[in-house]
Amino acid sequence: MKQIENKLQAISAELDKTLAQNKDFRRIKSVWFEAWKYKDEDEILAALIEVIIDSIKEENNIGGTIKKVARDTAKTAGDTLEEKIEKLGSSINYKKIFSLLSKAALKVDITEFFTDGENKKSPTHEDFLSFYDIFKKTFDEILWEYLGVKSSAKNKDEQAALVIFIDDLDRCPLPKIVQILETIKLFMDKQGCIFVLGAAKDIIENAMKADDKYRDKDAEEFLEKIIQINFPLPQKTTDNAIEFINEIKGKLDADGNFDDETINAILPILDLNPRRIIALFNDISLQTGILHQSGNTIEFKKLLLWKTLEKYNRYFFNEIIREKTLYDSFVNDLKVYENSETPIKKDEAQIKEKLENPDLIEYVKDDNVRLLITKMDLTDEEYKILVTHSATFEAEVLEEEAGRDYKDYLEKIEKSRKDAPADYKEFIKIPGSSYNLEGLGEKHIEPFAIGKYLVTNKWFKEFIDAGGYGKTEFWSADGKKWLTEAKVTSPKNWDDAEFNHPRKPVVGISWYDAEAFCSWLSKKSGKKYRLLTEAEWQAAAGGKENRTYAWGTEWNSRLCNNEELGLERTSVVGLFKKGDTPEGICDMSGNALE
Repeated sequence: MKQIENKLQAISAELDKTLAQNKDFRRIKSVWFEAWKYKDEDEILAALIEVIIDSIKEENNIGGTIKKVARDTAKTAGDTLEEKIEKLGSSINYKKIFSLLSKAALKVDITEFFTDGENKKSPTHEDFLSFYDIFKKTFDEILWEYLGVKSSAKNKDEQAALVIFIDDLDRCPLPKIVQILETIKLFMDKQGCIFVLGAAKDIIENAMKADDKYRDKDAEEFLEKIIQINFPLPQKTTDNAIEFINEIKGKLDADGNFDDETINAILPILDLNPRRIIALFNDISLQTGILHQSGNTIEFKKLLLWKTLEKYNRYFFNEIIREKTLYDSFVNDLKVYENSETPIKKDEAQIKEKLENPDLIEYVKDDNVRLLITKMDLTDEEYKILVTHSATFEAEVLEEEAGRDYKDYLEKIEKSRKDAPADYKEFIKIPGSSYNLEGLGEKHIEPFAIGKYLVTNKWFKEFIDAGGYGKTEFWSADGKKWLTEAKVTSPKNWDDAEFNHPRKPVVGISWYDAEAFCSWLSKKSGKKYRLLTEAEWQAAAGGKENRTYAWGTEWNSRLCNNEELGLERTSVVGLFKKGDTPEGICDMSGNALE
């Protein structure tokens, strides 16, 4: 749109030099109107008129031959251009009168909106025609004088035109898009006004169809009437996208730092979209500066691939930056997958058995993920630097926020977490030592490992799917007796949507369910799993310093899921990262009863 405007202005400048007419080109004035800034249809129409008038005022003050000729002509007929603009502005209450116009109420008593500038009295209704007639006459005079065309000339719109550019129309909320289009429609019969709209066509159509006034057919007919020329922007191809990126490389002085193969890896992910490409490179340019200031350097190509991966799949990206061990094991899984025979690759069950992270198989099989990570080939130090500069700070919330705001924040974060964390089966080592324990005194604890998270519904589902409630081999003698009497086949809250998210802790279970789960896990893995003793639990929760809470000695309701927050349900595991123990164990305070 800017290129169009520049071309039109260049042509008009040539015409201004000669003061001559040209059968091939019209003299053009242009205005940019940012409609998305305004709240409602009344403001949109009033603002549009004011933008046009302001543009005329601004340019008229600049001077120039063609403007002087126009002013001299005006003097012979009456008011100058400036005087006409002043009269229009002082005699009309824009806000009220354009409200009437936008509602097509053009034949009403408009005396309350017009005042005599000198006497401050409202003229009688008989003194006026409808507002539209008055406005049209005054505005037309101003417009043609501004364009340098005599009001008496024939076919004026063949000599000059005002082009109004409205960009980012699809940036507006859907109802506002309809209001803007209806506002434009009021100008359709006005000679010399041309609108150029920049927008995604499908969004405009959806906006019309969502309005109660327009059915599908009505929406199509409305758009056909007001939009006379459609110009779809050509789809970027790989070749011209590469050319585009190479231009950006030159501006960033990044030539030689990445090759066409790297560009081909990122282009499908960016859908060959110029805006996405520019946004990505702007982001990388900023990151490069930040890294340089902190004394770190990362090869431009690696930073490009890293940021592309972040844009491609934010959930997966957040998982692999959590732990270096997870990233390393995923890289190994990629090698296992690549080295597997094709028939095995197609058998998901077979592949899962070979992977260290079977829950991430969808990303192992994703061509884009494999290409980006393989081409990055990060060293330990590079990974550390990139992760340090990729923090999302989701848990960093101002302490002074209102409780309701904090609750909304937590719920928003939860919605983005669709599945259990990739490391939901991870264990954290607790060193053997002497611990001063509440109610137990000084105790020596042998080294052990505790689950990083509360056992999730996703993990417990594996126990159920393995026949956990039907196979007595997992249950102790007392457990079998309880199972027979209770006649349960799943935890108490298993079908409750408030509690059964795969990332939430399993709840509604008895000691016997928990014991059977540990027995099943032991038999499946060949390792020994059991419930903690009270002493071990205290050692893990309070540490050697015997902390009062998982994070320290001072209570903070923002650091765990507790009654004060008002969630009134369990939350996904790992939500309160600032409330973890120093060793990295989640939810040792709050969330689920233990």
